[in-house]
Amino acid sequence: MSNSDTKWSGDGTNIPNIEPHTKTKHLLIEQYVTDLIYTLYGTGKHGVKTFTIVDGFSGGGIYNDQESHNTWQGSPIRLINAVRKGYLKSQRTYPLDVKFIFI
Repeated sequence: MSNSDTKWSGDGTNIPNIEPHTKTKHLLIEQYVTDLIYTLYGTGKHGVKTFTIVDGFSGGGIYNDQESHNTWQGSPIRLINAVRKGYLKSQRTYPLDVKFIFI
């Protein structure tokens, strides 16, 4: 169990601030997943076409970034975008089957 006080509201009135270590984690995971999709889907004759991405520490999807005074996309949004970037980077056009599980 986490002792975190990080909480999101369903109506968007409460968006927590993001911590520097969480921003770094998001950037590392985003780059890793982009490269993973590009490497496995984009190589070989047909590549791997089916992926299941599980985020076991998923947050609410958006944070306030006090450094930039903007919003920061959380891991669910970043993972979806990372898969899209890897797919586009591969320059392949056949279907990619991706399932996301956010916990």
